[in-house]
Amino acid sequence: MKQFTTFIFLMLFNTTLGIANTIELSIESCNNGTFDSCNNLGAMYEAEQNHIKSLEFYTKACSGGYMLGCYNLGHVYHNGRGTKHDYVKAKGLYSKACNGGLVYSCNNLAVMYFEGLGVKQDYTKAFKLYAKACDGGIAESCLNLGHMYSNGKYIPIDYNKTLESWRKACGGGDSEGCHNYKIVYKEVCLNNPEKYNSKSYCSKYE
Repeated sequence: MKQFTTFIFLMLFNTTLGIANTIELSIESCNNGTFDSCNNLGAMYEAEQNHIKSLEFYTKACSGGYMLGCYNLGHVYHNGRGTKHDYVKAKGLYSKACNGGLVYSCNNLAVMYFEGLGVKQDYTKAFKLYAKACDGGIAESCLNLGHMYSNGKYIPIDYNKTLESWRKACGGGDSEGCHNYKIVYKEVCLNNPEKYNSKSYCSKYE
């Protein structure tokens, strides 16, 4: 299943001040309790592969209640970027950020439940989290949801919902979603709409 992998980096480079002064001001802002600045510093140090500093500032951002910092810190532990894999910590951080309203964190939490990383494998929880994130506009979640609807191993097969999930994934810019949608649309809507009980769905997109 596909993770949402982007590290969100919000710090704007001030060309007048220069990068050194920008960092200095951001550190001062972070130390004064502006936790988005802490997250931005974490992302900058992550991009430079200074993992000690990135962990320091992501941790500070998350401890201050800045959910983006929790998500980024979870991503670091999930993927072992400059530290050991710690799926239990990643799960807790993703859960915190998901409950705090970051739907792309819900997708990565779903991946952990789907694959049984740091938690007991639970397809039902994975499905619900993918659905939540897909409804929130996360293309990767819509792609993953489509795979669950089409497989039949995890939930009953539903080709109408498969198509709708992959249509949303494609609309969100996921190339795999576009590819899957075209293949299944041809089979279901153009060749056998009655067989798949999809005539009503397919008529909406003729």
